[in-house]
Amino acid sequence: MTIRPLKKYGQNFLRNSVIADKIVRALDCRPGDHVLEIGAGEGVLTERLAETAGTVISAVEIDPRLAGQLESRLAGRVAVIRADFLDLDLRPAADNVPLKIIGNIPYYLTSDIIFKLLGAAAAIERAVLMVQKEVAGRLSARPGGKDYSQLTVLVQTRAACRVLFEVGRENFYPVPGVDSAVVLFEFHRRTVSRIADEALYEEIIRRSFAMRRKMLRNSLREILHRQGISAVQAVSLERRPEELSVEQFVALANEIAGRSNKR
Repeated sequence: MTIRPLKKYGQNFLRNSVIADKIVRALDCRPGDHVLEIGAGEGVLTERLAETAGTVISAVEIDPRLAGQLESRLAGRVAVIRADFLDLDLRPAADNVPLKIIGNIPYYLTSDIIFKLLGAAAAIERAVLMVQKEVAGRLSARPGGKDYSQLTVLVQTRAACRVLFEVGRENFYPVPGVDSAVVLFEFHRRTVSRIADEALYEEIIRRSFAMRRKMLRNSLREILHRQGISAVQAVSLERRPEELSVEQFVALANEIAGRSNKR
């Protein structure tokens, strides 16, 4: 039975089997992996994942109509989770095997889903997600370009991120108003341990990009005053935020945190 896509769930079903094969191959499933699919939908990715011998597959689907179909078709091979992905607790499995995550995600929830993954980075090895082409450009951007943003830095703090390939809108039903791209995230499971004060680090990034055309000296004025700092050695405060790499932001935040702790 064909199920009509619902706008409230942001459903645009992938209808190209060649592209589905490429997405699943990119996840690089191995025997013993724990795979979690976000928004299984009609199961075009789920069915391919289920063919991977020895892999534990969990498919999250909030739409009860689609979840029921998946349970009927893939019983015994896939654990269908009837839930909102944003409500799940992404902790490592009992055997401490990190998760591999895949999904053609609802575009209106892209930021929410990505930030949830970042918050659970220690439990994730890699993720392959279909996102809007424009968002993919921001996720994989390099310093100095117009796409380099707060999102870029926060994501790349915890994951190496690259665009694998683009997907035209004609490959979906219903046809969305934008083109898409498949993005690979390879998580740095220990990255956060390099950051002395995570809350301060995120505040520095947020304030820096809130006024991205201004020099860091101006955009970070309140933080520097609060911490009793007039100059730093890590980077020149005459620079603008889009000029700094993730490593430079980490160094800047750690210097500010270290010096404020010695006051």
